Amino acid sequence: MTFLIMWTTYAAALILHASIDRPEIRDRATAIYACVAAIQIPIVYASVTFWKPEAQFHPDRIHLAPEFLRPLWLSLAALTVFFFLLWNLRTKIGLLEERRP
Repeated sequence: MTFLIMWTTYAAALILHASIDRPEIRDRATAIYACVAAIQIPIVYASVTFWKPEAQFHPDRIHLAPEFLRPLWLSLAALTVFFFLLWNLRTKIGLLEERRP
């Protein structure tokens, strides 16, 4: 239930961002809303320990087979490198847009 509330809050942030035309007001309003909505993150995390085990849909512990550890770490490393490559590219694009007359 707490995750559903957090997901609805995220959808409301997207709607808020799309509904304001002026960029400076839109960005500020969305940032303030996101900071206030971030309060829900520890609540969702802690709800796992607050609720009874029979009310939850996930197991207490996840046991990962040893043969899955290598692909897990490999994909994590690949996605991390991909993230930083995209971040670097976006930074270069932003700098080029600032230099453009």
